[in-house]
Amino acid sequence: MKLCSKERNARQRPERSAVLLRQLMVVISVLVSACAHHNLPSDNDIQRITQQATAVRNQDQHIRSQLQHYLQLHLEQHPLSDSSNSAAVKELWQQQQALDERNRRWAAEVLNTWGWPSKKRFDDVVARSLFLVIQHADVEFQQRFFPLVEQAVHKGDLDRPALALLTDRMLVNQGKPQRYGTQLQKEGDAALQFYPIEQPEQVDRRRATMGLGTLHEYADQLGIIWQPSNTEIE
Repeated sequence: MKLCSKERNARQRPERSAVLLRQLMVVISVLVSACAHHNLPSDNDIQRITQQATAVRNQDQHIRSQLQHYLQLHLEQHPLSDSSNSAAVKELWQQQQALDERNRRWAAEVLNTWGWPSKKRFDDVVARSLFLVIQHADVEFQQRFFPLVEQAVHKGDLDRPALALLTDRMLVNQGKPQRYGTQLQKEGDAALQFYPIEQPEQVDRRRATMGLGTLHEYADQLGIIWQPSNTEIE
């Protein structure tokens, strides 16, 4: 039995309404996602955040460089003593810990307010400083902002090697084998070596996806010898 045009239109109307409703929900979802981090920062906001990021980077590297220099100097002058127990090293560590805490508060405020800084609006120093803070933080802080870092890499607002670095740092901090071979360790007078690597025979393939060269090339740059069998986790 054929339906007249009025009957066909009556039956098609609910279907069109359902399609329109789905389209509306998609639009709403996109708008909510776009507004998830409030309004776009003003020029004054960008200038202020950039200045703060520059200070964060400079201060962080200054104390860490001092600490590294002192540890190396102490090792050369007193190879048999534990430099970590010296008053100077303890003082530097206290300064670094206090600075790290301030930097984490700054990074959390920026990321919670604006999300990850877009390259179109922010200077690269902002993204580099934020990543530096996250990389030096505890694993809970790293896990909290890992999705933003991952999203920034996919959008092109952060280089792919950064994701490899953070992934490995998080795994190592949890006592797990790293995936990309970016983390190294040195205990006492022992030679510098890589933290254990998950399936080391596959590491170069994983590194390539992150824009990294082979692990042998990286090891050569560091002046160390790498053998897959020495880093494999059974």
